[in-house]
Amino acid sequence: MIRALLTSLLFAVVMLASAQTTNGVASKVPKTELSKLRKSKYRVVVPTYVPAGFTKVNANFEYDKEPALSLWIVRYQNPKTKASFTLQMASDGLGDPFFDLPNGDTVDPTGSIFAKSPIMGRVEVMYYKKGKVKMAMSTWYDASKKTYPRYAMVMSDGMEASEVKRIIESLRWLK
Repeated sequence: MIRALLTSLLFAVVMLASAQTTNGVASKVPKTELSKLRKSKYRVVVPTYVPAGFTKVNANFEYDKEPALSLWIVRYQNPKTKASFTLQMASDGLGDPFFDLPNGDTVDPTGSIFAKSPIMGRVEVMYYKKGKVKMAMSTWYDASKKTYPRYAMVMSDGMEASEVKRIIESLRWLK
């Protein structure tokens, strides 16, 4: 009886751990970049869901001698609609994210929804929607207490908040 319970518990732990990782293929980050990331001493998250029509514009891991200053950024864009989203991870020098209109003005969110991320927990996705302008973002959330970079956030332009929510919920550790 105890042995069966321990086996079930071990199976649940293994399943949970594997549910939080990905090989990175769905992220559309080139295999060469994924390989470099795997060989580094750092852990990063990548999306396992990229909306239809979006392509990776750039992906960059900036290494620093001081691990807390290293950061990961990957940006995607839909070439037809010009909508875009960016995933960032950093540990130090985090600034408050804000909504910046095309004319340079900053505005407050018009609403928010919540995502449930296996990596970051409950995440508030704030959005601004007025006329043709649509923006959404999360603030910085703690992704790791054990490695650098530690905090992650997603921001978008030209996308519905529900799509950003789906992206956040798809984030997994690169294995």
